Amino acid sequence: MLNLSIPPHILATVYNGNIIGIMRSQVNDPRIEQQISVYFQDLLKEMGYIAAISNEMTDLLHADVYYQQITFLCENCINTSSAKLIYHFNDYIMDYILQICTDIIPEASLFTSDIKRLQHYEKKKKIDLLNTLIRYLDNECNVTLTAQELYLHRTSLVKRLARIEKLLNHSLDDPNYRLYLRICLRCLKMQK
Repeated sequence: MLNLSIPPHILATVYNGNIIGIMRSQVNDPRIEQQISVYFQDLLKEMGYIAAISNEMTDLLHADVYYQQITFLCENCINTSSAKLIYHFNDYIMDYILQICTDIIPEASLFTSDIKRLQHYEKKKKIDLLNTLIRYLDNECNVTLTAQELYLHRTSLVKRLARIEKLLNHSLDDPNYRLYLRICLRCLKMQK
């Protein structure tokens, strides 16, 4: 009965109370992929379901890996209060990697005293330095774009970034340090 409402290039079954599907897709045409996506989204909305989609399966012998990706999404990422219907593993891969790391090493031990000092200063002075840092890193260190997003004058943002660098005791010009900061900030987001 389940497969009657699903297109012929998708095989679906119920496993552990979830609908698990495999979609055969060798389509390299973005227009057709978009049509499939719209159809799938409409089907989910009509049926009242949310989908978790793994990375593209390249080897059926590794189906367990793709199932782990879906399971991770179902257990950690799907927000039933959200209007979002489709969750792609690729969008949450950093969360997955961090969860694996923090299963071995506690999150708090990943943060140096620099990060803790920044958090303490932010709480004490009531200045949103973490959000400033997040926006700055998300904008690939583009001061003009970050200032616009934060509704700050460019000079004010430059002063705030200088304060952040001083508190971190490290330059934001160092790409490895920026990566470390991104990881720490992602961990903080996952804690919330």
